[in-house]
Formats: sequence, C-alpha cells, structure tokens
Amino acid sequence: MGTTHGPVEVEVQDHRRLVAWTEGSVNEGLHVRAVTVGDDGSALGTPIDLGFEGSAIGRPAVAFRDDGRGVLAFVESNEVGFQLVVTRSACAAP
Repeated sequence: MGTTHGPVEVEVQDHRRLVAWTEGSVNEGLHVRAVTVGDDGSALGTPIDLGFEGSAIGRPAVAFRDDGRGVLAFVESNEVGFQLVVTRSACAAP
C-alpha cells in the first residue's frame, strides 16, 4: 500500500509554486517528488524524482528566494543509517 506525505508548497515566480511530496511504500521505498505548478494549479512539466540512495523519511523541506533559486532537503535512510539529502533547484520564469 502506497503512502503520500505532504505536499509542501512554496511560491516561486510569476504566481507559480513548487510542490514537493514523499510517496511510495515502506516495502518498495519512499521517494521525494517535485513539480512546478501554474497559477491555475496545473503541472508545468512532469514531476521529478529526487530519490537518492535509500528511502525518504517524512516530508521534504523547501526554501526558495524571490529569483526562483532554492533548495529541497529531506532525510533518507540507507543500509548504514540516515543522511540529509539537499539538492539545489532553479524555477526561473519562462
């Protein structure tokens, strides 16, 4: 059975939002996904998978500046323990 944690949203530029969430299952692994959505709520592209080496835990954290640059972070478990995964992102207006 799959689960979803989130979503977490942050406004980027031109009334767009970056939406990030965790989805999957404990047995098959949980992955963080993110997508930019327009003012009307429609996805502006395909969600990206931010999975790294293990299974994500809980909701991701998102922080962006007014110029559309920012970071997404989440905690992930792997075979040796836990790690903080941080990735930079840019959501510049087209």
